This record gives sequence, C-alpha cells and structure tokens, in this order.
Amino acid sequence: EELEDEITASIAIIYERKISHGSISEIHHDFGDIISTFLHAHIDENYCLEVIIVKGDAGTFRKLVDAFHTNENITQLKVSVLEPPKKQTK
Repeated sequence: EELEDEITASIAIIYERKISHGSISEIHHDFGDIISTFLHAHIDENYCLEVIIVKGDAGTFRKLVDAFHTNENITQLKVSVLEPPKKQTK
C-alpha cells in the first residue's frame, strides 16, 4: 500500500516473552519519535501481546514495521492504518 505524509496507525504484535523483550524495547526506543503509546499484556507464561499506536511520517512508519517484520521472535504482526477524519465544511 502506498503511504504518504503523516499517518496514524496501530500495530499489534505477539512475541515470545523470554527471548524478545530486549529487542522489542530497542525498537521502541529507536522509533520513539512516532510511537504515541503502547499497551503490553501477557497472553500466558510464554507470550506477550503489544499494541502500539503510531503517529508520524509514513517513511519512518514503514521502517518501524520493517524492524518488527525482521525480528524472528515475533510470531504475529497486524498493522492497521487509519484514515484521517474528514474535515467538516459548514
């Protein structure tokens, strides 16, 4: 999908808890300028779920998604790009 300008999106990832936490944390720090917030939950004793809310440059967003895609400990990744609200005219 072609993304331009500034975007708002959510990224949901599931990863193995014991192996990945450090590398996931590094990605968060590397892309802190576009990550608005995130939610972390333990699915069970082995896996974690994170939902990351992103707002920023589309090119930087693409790099963030690529960083998650190349992390071999992430077992699932879902991306949802949201359309900006339409401006109301009077």
